[in-house]
Amino acid sequence: MSTPETPTVYFTPHQLHILEVWSNNRTLEDTATACGLSVHTINTHLKRMRKRAGVNRTFDLWKYACDTKQLKP
Repeated sequence: MSTPETPTVYFTPHQLHILEVWSNNRTLEDTATACGLSVHTINTHLKRMRKRAGVNRTFDLWKYACDTKQLKP
């Protein structure tokens, strides 16, 4: 008996922008500055995205977005 595949989680353009900026900066402070948002807001966005994707680390979230072709590596 086969198990159904987990459906792909898609993110909004705003969420993907935050993740892309994070991938270039790698710190919450630099990401917040580049996006014009607070560190708390960036952290909340990334935390919710990690939960939706079922991963624990932001790097794994970035890899997931690249693997599902939502971001370019």
